[in-house]
Amino acid sequence: MDGFQAFFNETKSRFFHFLIRMTGDADRAGDVFQESYMRYWERYGQSVPNVQLLFTIGRNIAIDGHRRRKHQKPLDDQTCDNRPDQETAVIVKETYLNTLAAMETLDPLEREVLSLAADGGFRYEQIAQITQLSTANVKIKIHRARQKLRRYLGDI
Repeated sequence: MDGFQAFFNETKSRFFHFLIRMTGDADRAGDVFQESYMRYWERYGQSVPNVQLLFTIGRNIAIDGHRRRKHQKPLDDQTCDNRPDQETAVIVKETYLNTLAAMETLDPLEREVLSLAADGGFRYEQIAQITQLSTANVKIKIHRARQKLRRYLGDI
């Protein structure tokens, strides 16, 4: 259990950020995060920690969830914030929403490989294994995704 706890502490931050970008929603990312670690622990908890395997499990859960929610309409989240520093909270929320909107302009595969590179800290070869693409294709997709984000965020 101590080995898994160390593995969790080592991977939790970058894995959660990857899932936020993958799902586009912090709440959904939290659900996928929890489910991923549970599945990893149940199936591979006693084996040598494998970060790529964890990210693959999370990726698959997120994709499955996206397929199930395709026909659902999102709820309008217009809640009142009573914290003293509302201006800062609004700026942070606006930046967060702009970034998510920019990520939504990407193709799902571009968003995924870019998130794996940025948040997962994986090398191109590892991303190719996770996504089952060639290394050259991963490099191209990451490059194009970065260009699209620069254009989109430059227009805001």
